[in-house]
Amino acid sequence: MNFIARVARKNYTSCYFHIVVKGINGEYIFRKKEYMEKYKNLLKKNLINHQVNILAYCIMNNHAHILLYTEEKSEMSNFMQKTNTSYAKYYNFYEDREGYVFKGRYYTQDISSLKQLYNCLVYIHKNPIKANLVTKMENYLFSSYQEFFQDKEIIDNKSIKLLGLNVDNYYDDLIKIHRIENITDIFDIKEYVDSQQILRKYENNYEKPIKRLMEQKEILEKIVVDLNQKSGMSIRKIAEVIEINKNKVNKILKENKE
Repeated sequence: MNFIARVARKNYTSCYFHIVVKGINGEYIFRKKEYMEKYKNLLKKNLINHQVNILAYCIMNNHAHILLYTEEKSEMSNFMQKTNTSYAKYYNFYEDREGYVFKGRYYTQDISSLKQLYNCLVYIHKNPIKANLVTKMENYLFSSYQEFFQDKEIIDNKSIKLLGLNVDNYYDDLIKIHRIENITDIFDIKEYVDSQQILRKYENNYEKPIKRLMEQKEILEKIVVDLNQKSGMSIRKIAEVIEINKNKVNKILKENKE
């Protein structure tokens, strides 16, 4: 029987989140090993005072992925704000610069099924391979993959349980999960960048925040069509990014094809 089918089903909506943080203007804000180590240590430190659990992470040169569990979205917001604010101060000091370090707040994708949860886990851990930095996941130092098999720093037993795995015997199942090849329903960093550029363009052109612009039916339709055609985003991902019902997105795209 397929491993995913054997794990008890539960409602993942509103508790599991895929978070993407990116350097402003594509800047390589984690270009040094000590910078990556600092961000990793901040994630670890801030877990203590916040009701969140990190299930996976990967810190790349200009962005980072975090798979996080929390029952309160406000806890996630506070955790990320504290982590990113502290890192921005650190980065600006050592780079002798001022201003924003991260591109916007951060992007959050809700994880709504066990399959999507595992896809996200694998996507995060395979990021360094995709970027041709390593040939094996376990060889990348700033990813949670090696923590599951060696010394745990950020990943703990609760993280393992929240992934639906047996704390006492999970190695084989975790390896099976990472054999997943066709990753779907996970927000790619390129799509993230493309979508944010499109939304920023609308805000600049109309000099209004995107939420206000979406109140106008004609502009909302243009935004949806642009996200679909220019960034290649699916209906589901568009709905997540601009936070509207996916049926509405589907309806807009159908009407604009006619």
